Amino acid sequence: MMWVIAVLELTEDKAVEIALKNSPSILADSFDVLYAYEQSKEVGSSLWPSISLQFGYTYNSYATTFQQIIPTKWGFQEIPPGSGQGIVFPIEAETVGVQFNRHHNYRFTLSISRPLWSWWRMERGYQLQKENTKAKYNDYLSKKAAYEYNIRMVYTLALLSKEALKIAEENLKFSEKRLKLIEEAYKSGRANGVDYLRATADYESAKANLLNAENNYKSSLKTLALFIGLPDTVEIELKDSLGSEDKSLPQVEIQRYDIAYLEEQVKILESMSREELKGYLPTVLGQFSLNYQRPLGFEDKWGSNWTAGITLNWTLFDGLSPSVRSKKYKLQAEALKRRIEFLKLQAQKEIADAQREYEYAVAVLDAQEKGLNAMKKAFDLALEAYKSGRMTYTEFKQVELAYWNAKLSYKKAISDVKLAKLKVKFLGLTSLASR
Repeated sequence: MMWVIAVLELTEDKAVEIALKNSPSILADSFDVLYAYEQSKEVGSSLWPSISLQFGYTYNSYATTFQQIIPTKWGFQEIPPGSGQGIVFPIEAETVGVQFNRHHNYRFTLSISRPLWSWWRMERGYQLQKENTKAKYNDYLSKKAAYEYNIRMVYTLALLSKEALKIAEENLKFSEKRLKLIEEAYKSGRANGVDYLRATADYESAKANLLNAENNYKSSLKTLALFIGLPDTVEIELKDSLGSEDKSLPQVEIQRYDIAYLEEQVKILESMSREELKGYLPTVLGQFSLNYQRPLGFEDKWGSNWTAGITLNWTLFDGLSPSVRSKKYKLQAEALKRRIEFLKLQAQKEIADAQREYEYAVAVLDAQEKGLNAMKKAFDLALEAYKSGRMTYTEFKQVELAYWNAKLSYKKAISDVKLAKLKVKFLGLTSLASR
């Protein structure tokens, strides 16, 4: 047994709002856009220099010491005697121990590196990622528009089921009143038994029609709840109704998000094709490092030194893979261009066909409206004629049945105009073909 714990009053716009929040696919696509945006920021960060700071400490358990002999007293030997020339030689010396390394070693290093010249490959990479983000966003808008169209279509069909239920309720009420009227006439001898039995059968048939209408309406609400992501414990109450519809032809500004997505893909592929050819060109990397350390050389003190360098990186041959990839991306771009041309022509044809369908739906609605007005007058006249005995039950029943059918056909014509208008509008935004 299913328990209803909440009743939700729903309008068409509210249904779309809830559906877009609850749809897993739309949420996933929105996160794809955010992911692409964060990727673009990550690529953009590579345009800045890479700066790192390192601190190191090393303890050396064995500090190497070597002995250095330092003369302290010198002697002179004249050679040859009396010449005033000779050699100087140490007479006395002392030994001093000099440490080659230290027990405690400290180092602070500040490093800065950045490509100095890459033929704008880094800048173009950042621009490509931004274009990819834009393409993802257009794809998201395309899927969102198609999903919104489906929600509004299902909601409109639910409204039609609601109107059919109202007509079935009216029919049952009228059948009940008519049965009472004929029953009184039958008892007083003013109506025959056949009419009374037929009225009874028509009343039971109206009850069956009402049950079918109620079941269809509940089914349409369940379908709507499924589309917008509501649980079974929520009961939907539609606040809108199928009233008069604006019959003017909707103006369509073609802004196809699905085509815009493919156009962005073409830009990306063409850019990638050009960038791949730069793989044959050299790049220059600049580096700078500042060290602040202890010991400094052989002295146990704090001091600093720095280094700077430039590296040239040039790939001379790697199997011509950049040329192969460049051609591959170029061919993909050309294929997409042909597809875009076809989709643009197809979009124009689909919109033109949808506009003709809308004009046809409006013409049908005008005819159904006139027919309903005529049938309402015919029904009122037939009812008076039947009450006064100037019309048989069979003749009256035929007029009544035509009247209820005219009411239902009129409501269906309104829903058809509404659906046709939605189709024209959303075909200007995206393809409504199954994805």
